[in-house]
Amino acid sequence: MRKKTLLKMVVLVFAVAGLSFILGMVFSSTLGTGSSSQAESSVPQQTNSDDDIVLTQGLFRRIVQQSQPGVVNIYSTKYVKRSWFEDFFKNVPKEFRFFFGPPDEEREPEEQPSQSLGSGMIIDRSGIILTNYHVIEGAEEIKVRLFNNQSYDAKVIGTDDLTDIALLKIITDEKLHALPLGNSDTVRTGDWVVAIGNPFGFRNSVTVGVVSAVGGIQQMVGGYVDYIQTDAPINPGNSGGPLLNLKGEVIGINNWIFTRTYAWNGLGFAIPINYAKRIIPQLREHGKVERGYLGVTIQTGEDARSVLESLGADYGAAISEVEPNSPADNAGLKRYDVILEVNGKKVKRPEDLPHMIGAYPPGSKVTLTILRDGKKLKKTVKLTRRPSEKELRARRQGAKKKLGLTLRELTQEEAQHMNLPREGGLYVVRVDPRSPAFEAGIRRGDVILEVERKPVTTVSGLAKEIEKARKKGKKKVLLFIWRNGVGFMKPLDIQEK
Repeated sequence: MRKKTLLKMVVLVFAVAGLSFILGMVFSSTLGTGSSSQAESSVPQQTNSDDDIVLTQGLFRRIVQQSQPGVVNIYSTKYVKRSWFEDFFKNVPKEFRFFFGPPDEEREPEEQPSQSLGSGMIIDRSGIILTNYHVIEGAEEIKVRLFNNQSYDAKVIGTDDLTDIALLKIITDEKLHALPLGNSDTVRTGDWVVAIGNPFGFRNSVTVGVVSAVGGIQQMVGGYVDYIQTDAPINPGNSGGPLLNLKGEVIGINNWIFTRTYAWNGLGFAIPINYAKRIIPQLREHGKVERGYLGVTIQTGEDARSVLESLGADYGAAISEVEPNSPADNAGLKRYDVILEVNGKKVKRPEDLPHMIGAYPPGSKVTLTILRDGKKLKKTVKLTRRPSEKELRARRQGAKKKLGLTLRELTQEEAQHMNLPREGGLYVVRVDPRSPAFEAGIRRGDVILEVERKPVTTVSGLAKEIEKARKKGKKKVLLFIWRNGVGFMKPLDIQEK
């Protein structure tokens, strides 16, 4: 009897153990403790943070497979008139060119095609493509090639040279794959990124790296872009292509590289996608972006913080130059003023000011809080339309060509050291030898004290008096100049030629 009972107990123990083993296998497979191949094939969950995404062998493969159909190659062509031996004979003296036929200037210039390549990304299934402005700048013909090798003519529907962004449009019945746009404000140093593009004509090249820096990286005039820096290899032809995060979202537009050899040196830069998201509606509707304009040059770079401290400010943007007849000039802003707030919003970094001003449309009135000589002041400024970079360059060059003078304002200490008869003045830094100023006898080191018998202490003040004289029909203005302890008068030709 005891033997039978013992046998039953042994059978029961083995039955329970077997059942437990089977149940354990079922639960373990449900909880995902299977093989590594199963783990690699699983799709990472969409989370609020890349920190929750596990790096596996298949992760980057899936990002590329999902994104490549939305990346395009862009080929642009413009025609340049050039003489057929312009480059070859450019160093040959003109007196010897008769050996080679008629002088170069008598030959009819030929139009020669100049081609460039770049990348882009589909952001709307209707055929809207986002790329860099410099990829298609001046192009007369633009071709877009899709991932499936089909090519289409593209039309420019909007450009913004300030952020180097352009929108193109293609017409096709194909089902296009649009890339999702992420949030570049959440990008942090150390984040993994993937760059896809068309470097050197090698279509759909993929590189992987990390974000090596964010914020405070500016290259374009006006400081409208704070770039994302990455060590993911970016080369010529990558421009306009996407920089992706581990979710496959576009967080940047590949834009430029730092190099001294025209090759990748580990420093690539991308335009944060949030810049594009802000202006895409304007580009689609109006073809351009209109921003408010203040008309100041601010101190940026390594010295910005120490300059602010020397002016008694912990934050803000220090003004180093005020453009004559600009909104800032008309409102009475001066060099050494520190702009602390725009409509009550703190200017945390100097680089923030262009974005803050540009967020307002032309014609807007904004209240600036400034620090001047240790005192806070309020200034109301009516913004104008911000000129394009091309217009600004032409304006700066035109101002130099008109008079040929490079000036700076004297400090009080400098004026005392020179024994000037009055405080202030404009020190002549440079004189263009082919300018009206040089013809008038103005030289480097001179100090301009008066214009049209009125004291002048600022560059904008001089420009205002000259403009007034022009409006009155005057061809010359009378300057009072100080040189080596002696004052004398000089008439300066102000006619626009």
